[in-house]
Amino acid sequence: MKNVKYVCHIEKQILQNDMKEILMIFYFLLYFALGFWLIKPKIFNYDVLKMEIRLLPRFFKWIGLATIIINVVVSFFIPSPHEIVKELFLYHLNFSFLLIAFSKDLTEDEFISHLRMKSIMVSFISVLIGFSATYVAYPFYTLKGNTWFEDFSAPLFISAFWICHLFYFYFAKFRLRKE
Repeated sequence: MKNVKYVCHIEKQILQNDMKEILMIFYFLLYFALGFWLIKPKIFNYDVLKMEIRLLPRFFKWIGLATIIINVVVSFFIPSPHEIVKELFLYHLNFSFLLIAFSKDLTEDEFISHLRMKSIMVSFISVLIGFSATYVAYPFYTLKGNTWFEDFSAPLFISAFWICHLFYFYFAKFRLRKE
């Protein structure tokens, strides 16, 4: 009887790992396709400065916001002990942030485009510095027996990047419209 429970446990873990791989492949292909659609290079010219970024229609911002709200409500009110649900939450969250970040504003001009690119640069540098400082301090966390740091992953890094980008972009836009 004990061996049957052990075999069921092993099969359950294999199934979870397979689901995790399928999920990662799905989101990789989704991000890849969206990236190809957003970045439109000129024919036979792959100069970064001449590439145009296509933005999604404005209503994608509301779709992204709705999916963020649904994800947060589902993750907090329906807790799950499975690790795959937590990763699924982060993947959905990142995709929702991506929809919000690359949807058009009401007035889309060169200034908003410049502000968008500047906020992407600032958020990348800020998040990179923050995570680097955390990784440098990693040995000090493990000396005290803290294991929360082991839960950091690439989806968490990407979520932090999108949150920083959206905060900087909308805060700068708010301050400039206030002046």
